[in-house]
Order: sequence, then structure tokens, then C-alpha cells
Amino acid sequence: MSDIFKKLNVLIRASLNDLTSLEQGDGETPPFRLGKNIDRDIAALHDRLRDAETYELQLKTRVQALNGEIATLDLQADEAVTQGRNESARHAVEQMKRAQQRLTMTQGDLREHQLVTQELAQRVRELEYVVEEARKNTPPQQTSSASPLQALNDALQNLRKKGSDVAASSRLEEETPPPTAEVEEDLERRRQRLSK
Repeated sequence: MSDIFKKLNVLIRASLNDLTSLEQGDGETPPFRLGKNIDRDIAALHDRLRDAETYELQLKTRVQALNGEIATLDLQADEAVTQGRNESARHAVEQMKRAQQRLTMTQGDLREHQLVTQELAQRVRELEYVVEEARKNTPPQQTSSASPLQALNDALQNLRKKGSDVAASSRLEEETPPPTAEVEEDLERRRQRLSK
């Protein structure tokens, strides 16, 4: 999901650069003209920001669930060690290590998503400001559908169509089993701690 927000940021950043260079004018460029769909596109960007907030809540919920799973598996491993059930303890530790890997990946995704979302929100605010300034400085007869924002309009339409595909094909988590030595070390530390 973060990939779509990164793409939007790049598009908006490029469009803002085009807009500001046209707005400042160098005497050789034609006057800036707003695209007829710019308001709809800005509204679509706000929808994306709301989607980003929803996704962030999902990631936070997942982090909490993984923390709970890790705590439960930790207790199960301790109980199994205390009762001398080494195979059950080993299994619980392996599961706990896998959950810790998923937690680390999810926390990384959350941090990256928050940064990308913050940048997207900033770019949307900048775009709104530039569009508002352009409207103030553009006579009504100069507004047309042929604009420097046409690439942004087209890209946003494509992103709307592909948005669900990108979200559905977000990266799959790869779980690697924890090394046997790591599991055995964890079990030995538990045995020593619990035997006291």
C-alpha cells in the first residue's frame, strides 16, 4: 500500500515543480491553465489520504496483535520448560521467533507508511495552495482542459484503476525459520532462569 503513496508523491512533486515554474513564468512559457478535473483529482488525493489513515490503523492493530501473540508464546515456552516438555517449549520458541520477525517487519512497514503518508499530505497541501494561487492569477478565459496538470490527471486516473491491485499485491511476508542454535540458546536461558 505504501507503494501507491510513494507514486502519488512523485507525481505530485513533479507537477508542483511544473506548476511553480509556470507560475513564476520566464517570459517564454505560456500562461498557466488549470485542468478541468483538478478539483476532482484533489478530492481523490484526499480519499487516498483517508485510505492511508485506515491502513495505518490496520498496521497498528497488527502490531498490537503480534505483541500479544509473542507474550502468549513466551508464557507457553516458560510453562513447557517448567514442566519438562522440551519439544513443546522448542515449538513455542520457534513460533515466538517467527512472530517477532513479523512484528519487526510490520513495525518497519508502519514507520515507512507514516513517513510516506506525511509527505503525501504535505504535497497535497502544496498542490492545493498552488492551484488556489493559480486560480487567483488566471483570468477565466484562460482556463482550459489542456494544462500542465494533464499528466497528473491521467496518472491519477490510472492510479485509481490500479489502486486496488497495488493494495492486493502488497509485499508478501517471508518467514524464515529461526536458526536451531538460536532456539536452543533461548531454551537454555529459560531453563536457567526458571530453575532458580
